[in-house]
Amino acid sequence: MGPADIVNFLKENGVTYKYYEFTGGVRTVEEAAKKLGCSPSDIAKNIVFSVDGEYIVVICRGDGKVSLKKLSSLLGRDVRLASREEVFKATGYQVGGVPPFNHADKLRVLIDIKVLERSEIITSGGSPNVLISLRTADLIRLSSGEAADISE
Repeated sequence: MGPADIVNFLKENGVTYKYYEFTGGVRTVEEAAKKLGCSPSDIAKNIVFSVDGEYIVVICRGDGKVSLKKLSSLLGRDVRLASREEVFKATGYQVGGVPPFNHADKLRVLIDIKVLERSEIITSGGSPNVLISLRTADLIRLSSGEAADISE
């Protein structure tokens, strides 16, 4: 799966979005923010965690960090970062390109409450060199994301 799948998904769901493609990709939130001329807090990271053999996607702001303690407490189980192989298997996308929705498997999505402070958010578009900007309300709707206080 890749950016074309995300674009089709957004169009099928009537979402207005902006598409950004970078030659050579962007490796960090800071690099992406610099290229876009925005703040890291305008960007959302989509991180895949393993929870007892199941996978969840956690969305947090680019200037934040997921609290494993809060996440474990919320889920009532230990969590760990998914491996590159697990990320690809669960989502259909490679690390650095995982979007917040349209995954290979139907995954539970948790959205840190700080993401909800923005009316628009920039996030991965299915590849390490593609970002999309969309309304936060659309991100919530398309991901079926649950709001949670899970950042440090």
